[in-house]
This record gives sequence, structure tokens and C-alpha cells, in this order.
Amino acid sequence: MRWQLTLQASLEGQIVLLQLWYRIPGRWLQRLDGEKLTRLLKLLEFLHQLPTRWMMSRLCLGFRTYVGPGDNLECLTFGEFMFAEAAVSRYRAGKNREDLAELAAVLYQPRALPWQKESDGKRAVFDRRRLEGAKKRFLRLSDAVLHGILLNYTGCMEAFPVQFEYLFKRSDESGGASGTWLDVGLNLARNTGALGTFQQLEQTNLFLVLPTLDKMIQESEEFKTNLEKK
Repeated sequence: MRWQLTLQASLEGQIVLLQLWYRIPGRWLQRLDGEKLTRLLKLLEFLHQLPTRWMMSRLCLGFRTYVGPGDNLECLTFGEFMFAEAAVSRYRAGKNREDLAELAAVLYQPRALPWQKESDGKRAVFDRRRLEGAKKRFLRLSDAVLHGILLNYTGCMEAFPVQFEYLFKRSDESGGASGTWLDVGLNLARNTGALGTFQQLEQTNLFLVLPTLDKMIQESEEFKTNLEKK
């Protein structure tokens, strides 16, 4: 994470990591010719790809343990996803630290207590009314951790345009992810009962909602194409 953020993915940073992680003395590296050093640097090729596995699965703040969204965002609900996308969109526009704290507060939910209803990953059910208070707690995290959460989220999102081709093509064409996801969610709730009311839709796992949305958009585009041919 620091190589990405602080060292800006530099070659010098990779050489430092070789020394730290593989315990290779600097004087040995200085003796290597270009070809051997290049072969050695291939050990760090994974650094050029953002992780899809969730690197910080749990965070402790005060007396509560907060559980992350799981590898590839597998535990995230559609409601959490909408709020996360809105926070990321605002952060990229204004670079406001509070938006990163909100992203963290959306992605990390308290571990469900025995008497609480739990969502996937034994997380407490997301409640937008608690978001403001949670954001204040997550503002206590260091900049490095907040940026690391953003990098991890971005890495998990990289596969989505391939998995859900029609949905993400439509999102890009519409512009503004935060508004787009809210609109498609509301439209889905209004136009079909497949996933219940909008409140039920918000609490449904992301990977149940997105394939449905993707299929609906695909069928709509195919229907329009067939009409134009006629």
C-alpha cells in the first residue's frame, strides 16, 4: 500500500521491498546486472495489480469489531454498494477525507451481536441512520488505512465491467455512478417484484441484484434492436 501511495509505484520502491521482504542485502543487489535484477523484480509483479481479496478483514474501533465486505465484496448488500459508490464518486471529485471515512463506514459493519439480525459475513445489518455516527468513528483511522480501503475497493471493482457488461456500459453512458445506481435500484423496485420493495432490495446481497439488473438491461437492448430491425 505504501509502495502505491507514498513511493508512487517507483522502481526504487520495489528494490526497497526486495530488501525488506526477501531479506536481500543491498550490497548483493548492487552486484547484479540488469538481466538478473529484472528477473528478481518479477517476484513483485503482483504489486501492479490491486487486490481483490479484502486485505483488512476486520477493524477494531473502541470496544467494537467491524467486519469488512469480504473478498470481491461478496458480503456487500446493494444498499451498501450504492452508498459506497456515492462516497467514492464524491471523494474523486473533491478529495475530501470525510468521504473516505464514509466509504469505510459503509464497507465495515459491526460484528452482529447474538441478539441482532445479521447479514452475510456475520455483519450487523446496514442502517443508513447510523452512518453519520459511524463516519465520525472512522475518521479516527490513519490516512494510510483509509486510502488502503479505497485501493482495495477499487481493486475489487475492476472485475465488475467484465462480469456485468450491460449494466456497467449503461452506467458509464449515464455518467455519475452515485445517481445511476440509486436510479436503477428505484426503477427495478418500481418495475418488477423480483426482488421485493426498494427497502428489501437494499438489504439483498449485491451478487443477487447485479446479475438481475444486467439481464434486464440486456433483454431491453435486445428488444430494442429487434424492433429496429422490423
